[in-house]
Amino acid sequence: MAFKFTNLSALHNNMIIDNETRAKFSFTYNKRSFSCVFICDTVPYILIIAYLGHNFAVELPIDKDYSTPSYLDNNLYKQLIELLGIKFDPNNKFMPTTFFDIINNNIPEKYEKSNYYDVLFTERIIRDIEEADKIYFLGFRNNPSNQSVSPKNYEKTSLAFGTKIANSLKRHNLSTRWTPKKSEENLKELNDFLDRIDC
Repeated sequence: MAFKFTNLSALHNNMIIDNETRAKFSFTYNKRSFSCVFICDTVPYILIIAYLGHNFAVELPIDKDYSTPSYLDNNLYKQLIELLGIKFDPNNKFMPTTFFDIINNNIPEKYEKSNYYDVLFTERIIRDIEEADKIYFLGFRNNPSNQSVSPKNYEKTSLAFGTKIANSLKRHNLSTRWTPKKSEENLKELNDFLDRIDC
């Protein structure tokens, strides 16, 4: 069984117009505020749902027709029920698809661009990200000829900036460097690289 996020289609089409690959939106349910990020330059697409105040996040794989498996991992499901304060009712069970339907009804038609560090901040709850406490771009490391971009560094770069940029950096044997301090963020170096190179 699969659940189809029908409202992702309009959002995605709006992103395509501006060649955007990351969009964020939020919604509130049972007085709990959730943040979502839709990433569309991966196969499958990714929809991240996070309740950051409680270190809770779910990453859903989204097919080209905007469908995802209609279940959640049992531990995640139990955690979600607890966070939402939902009491068990045998006559009215709160299923994962109930939650997905709530999300679907809150997907906007027009996208709001997601900052790369929003993605990393959330993804580190879900994945084993390299240097997870460092979510701000600092610069590049030009690897010597006998070294290459590590898989973990490539994954982090891809999550932050998309596979197109990550692949370009990998071709040039450049690893990304990161810092935990927003004040040290250095996007100029990345933008200068992108201005010089056709990704």
